[in-house]
Amino acid sequence: MLHQQISHSNQSLIARNQLRPILRDILELYDYVRARMKDVFNEQGGKFLKCEVVDQRSSTHFYFAPNLESVPYRVPDGLVYPLLGAFRFLVREQNAEMVWKVDDAKKFYDRFGERLIRNAPRDCSSSWQ
Repeated sequence: MLHQQISHSNQSLIARNQLRPILRDILELYDYVRARMKDVFNEQGGKFLKCEVVDQRSSTHFYFAPNLESVPYRVPDGLVYPLLGAFRFLVREQNAEMVWKVDDAKKFYDRFGERLIRNAPRDCSSSWQ
């Protein structure tokens, strides 16, 4: 049991070291996705605030990208995490570290984010149809 815990701890350390070059980008992307979700979706004619899971009684403040202004709604992490997970296809290993395949993941989200949101979990995306 102890050997498994040590092995798991070592694997976690290796993963963190591999992610180090893009970790700040990932955290900033988390905030960026939440801040821009409404605009990215509505640019294609969507009605973002009609989604049942979007809480319009709360606001969202950003911690990893402090240059972003707060927004007057809150998107649950259950919707945001799958969107962020889609970005794993934009990451590759190079010299034992993870790097982006694209120059700017935020620009990628601005361009393709609406498609990602439309493919979000059914409980939300069905209300956007």
